[in-house]
Amino acid sequence: MSILLIVPVLVILVFSAVFHEVAHGWMALRFGDSTARDYGRLTLNPIPHIDPMLTIFLPMMLMLLGMPIIGGAKPVPVDYQNLHPFRSGVFWVGAAGILTNFIIVAVVGIMLRLLMAFDMAADITIVILSLIIWINCILGLFNLLPMPPLDGSKMLFSALGLSYDQQVAIEMNSRYFLIGLIVLVVFMPGSLSFLFASIDFLFQLAAGFSFSALTG
Repeated sequence: MSILLIVPVLVILVFSAVFHEVAHGWMALRFGDSTARDYGRLTLNPIPHIDPMLTIFLPMMLMLLGMPIIGGAKPVPVDYQNLHPFRSGVFWVGAAGILTNFIIVAVVGIMLRLLMAFDMAADITIVILSLIIWINCILGLFNLLPMPPLDGSKMLFSALGLSYDQQVAIEMNSRYFLIGLIVLVVFMPGSLSFLFASIDFLFQLAAGFSFSALTG
């Protein structure tokens, strides 16, 4: 990817991750936990959500190295013990961010298709809208992976009916899962080829063309 795209990619990543995290907090509030609201995290202001490593450093370094981009925002605080009913709350809080990314993919995909169909999109508009779709495809599908601390693990915990204490015991080692995943992305990207293929498929479904056609 061109170095000229680093700034727009980071800006889009920040705001996409902010929508993702606010969705978690909003859903937690619907199920009875106000922690995210109490900590001032139910805001689209990106500043409270930025994590210097996850939001800026990691994605920028991966871009410069020509690696697949992963990143995110600072997770919103949720006290899962406050969720009622607990099992449904865990599932929908986990799913909320993913669904938000997929909604963005669908809405922006429709916008892009309409603009291109009526020949109303300048090249820069196509690039920006395509980046929004692509980044949200990555965030949505990446977070579906069923490993802590990713959202897919919450959905899996709920499906398995794990108690709060069981979930906490597993998540105490979540940093090791995350480190292992980053190692796979950087040093063994082929091991996640199914994920990258899924991202390409979802992008093409939304935009009507492949992302490689845009960047190649």
